[in-house]
Amino acid sequence: MSEKVIPVVINIYNGTGSVFTVDLNSFGKNKVTFGNSSANDIVIDSPTVSENHGYFQFTNVGWVVFDNQSKNGIVVNSTKRKDVKLSNGMEIRIADEDNKTLPAVTMFVDIKEDTVSVSATSSEPKKEEPEATKPKKKSKAPIIIAIILVVLFVLGIIGFLILGALGILGVGAFALFNKKTDIGVEMTMAPYVDITEIPAEDVTEEITTEVSTTVVPVELPERVPTAMYCEQFILAKCNGTHTTIVLYEKEGDIWVEKATANGRVGKNGITENKHEGDGCTPAGEFDLTFCCGLSDPGTAMSFQRIDSYSVWVDDVNSRYYNTLQQSDSYYKDWSSAEPMYSSYFKNDRHNYCINIAANGDGIVSDNASPGCGSVITLCGKNDTLTETQGCVDISGDDMLIFLDYLDSAKNPVIIIY
Repeated sequence: MSEKVIPVVINIYNGTGSVFTVDLNSFGKNKVTFGNSSANDIVIDSPTVSENHGYFQFTNVGWVVFDNQSKNGIVVNSTKRKDVKLSNGMEIRIADEDNKTLPAVTMFVDIKEDTVSVSATSSEPKKEEPEATKPKKKSKAPIIIAIILVVLFVLGIIGFLILGALGILGVGAFALFNKKTDIGVEMTMAPYVDITEIPAEDVTEEITTEVSTTVVPVELPERVPTAMYCEQFILAKCNGTHTTIVLYEKEGDIWVEKATANGRVGKNGITENKHEGDGCTPAGEFDLTFCCGLSDPGTAMSFQRIDSYSVWVDDVNSRYYNTLQQSDSYYKDWSSAEPMYSSYFKNDRHNYCINIAANGDGIVSDNASPGCGSVITLCGKNDTLTETQGCVDISGDDMLIFLDYLDSAKNPVIIIY
């Protein structure tokens, strides 16, 4: 299934008079780095920009710009941001507030959703002026068309008469053939012979085989996603704190079962009104936005690497609430966060976690509602499955099977019910 690639153009002014333009989609990858080091995809020659200043990442919500713990950060609408989703006309500014003499760098976002090809030598298409003094010749096309139609009509009548004559001749020939065949049978028919007089080896047994026409019905899922964009989904049917989950993928117009697993959910079951700390797993249909772990499992899901500084913010007063962050970052404004390494991955407790976007996508910091639940993931657990604080847990082995199928390009969702 091919899709139109919309150019996402970044116009970069480095503050010293140099201007250049790049299209993020032209790099052919989901992560495009920028900085003043030649190792970056986009090199910005400015003392205001750090060596590895930041990067553009393609996610389920589109292109997002991230600050990579740079000295001067990135500023959007006069506010310093750690990350922000790109939108048409956005201005991203990098300036050194401590040293006003350094030139500021500005990046303008141009998402060309409606591009029109025009001539390189003219800003407007050239209009043809009618020749007022030159009379038009009368077209002969109607006469030619009329002649063709008459010829076709005559040929049709001739063809019909020929087919009728051939039909009559065919019927007569068939009747004559049947008559000759009947006469031949009467002249050559042998006298009656009792079948018991024929040797056994000359008897041919007629065998008839019945072809089975039984149709095996396709067993459809109990529920299917309402999101038309999704081509994969996980159905999590819950009973108390237990759940059975099934992964389906769309093949043509049919949802085909790919993998199943048993798991556990929140200690207080599931709820459609999720709150921070209620011990419930949110019920509903949610996007699966990215996978995280200590090493890339080779999945087609978007992947975020975890280290000893990785935390998931659960402080409702933080502007980074319910997002994956780094605890040693200068922009830290939270007093409470889930340490991902020690809580999930230390001593091989889990192998991978997939974000369930029940309250924001876990990536962009401005699309989660404070207090409506954080750190809700589908987890691959390497020890005994028990009731959770709100996540959906399956075994680590089952998680690896699911990751072999899951693909961010197929916009997977989970239905918890």
